[in-house]
Amino acid sequence: MIITGNNQMIKYLCRQYISKGYHIIIIEKNPDKARVLSIETKGMVFLGDITEPAILREAGAQTTDILVCVTSNDTINYSACQTGKVLFGIPTVFALVNTPSNYETFRQTGITGVFNQSDLLLQEVIKTQDNDLMRNLHSYTNNLFQLVELRIKKGMPAYGLEIVALGLPREANIVNIIRNGKIEYPDRNYILTEGDRVILSVTPSALAESAHLILGSYA
Repeated sequence: MIITGNNQMIKYLCRQYISKGYHIIIIEKNPDKARVLSIETKGMVFLGDITEPAILREAGAQTTDILVCVTSNDTINYSACQTGKVLFGIPTVFALVNTPSNYETFRQTGITGVFNQSDLLLQEVIKTQDNDLMRNLHSYTNNLFQLVELRIKKGMPAYGLEIVALGLPREANIVNIIRNGKIEYPDRNYILTEGDRVILSVTPSALAESAHLILGSYA
């Protein structure tokens, strides 16, 4: 497995995967960071730019099975994954997307796993905080989509709006509203009010945007 990213992320991945028997190769272009990684991890560290084919070849990209790019720079992640997949035929490549608007570009190029930074953070919040405003109800078909409950409060963007006016992405759909203890099946002109519990069917890639449109700063 070849990985690149910030030092803390790399240290975490090394702990997780070396313990499972993986051979980890780290590529880092900053000499000081590379020195620290060589001391603090059990991975083999290569000094160089992961977007350069010569560096990937030196690190053994032609024989590796997995490439993981989790830097804070989308251009680096995209370029490295494309080089690894197209030039070296690495079968499994994973990329972190830091800017949500870049998500579809990454996904459409055939990268095996694309992780949106905002989505990951929001999903962690949902999983770890069972509060009155937002909670995960269920995930389906290997997390292809999930049901999330969002509670409306006065002052939120969705308060007083018709559902059609929310501007939700096409991957998100309000399937039910629980109002005053009763389940309702809203149409596009249904007006949301305080206390409504919105049951949202949504894909992971659209979760962060959808929650922000409904909850605003409460998300």
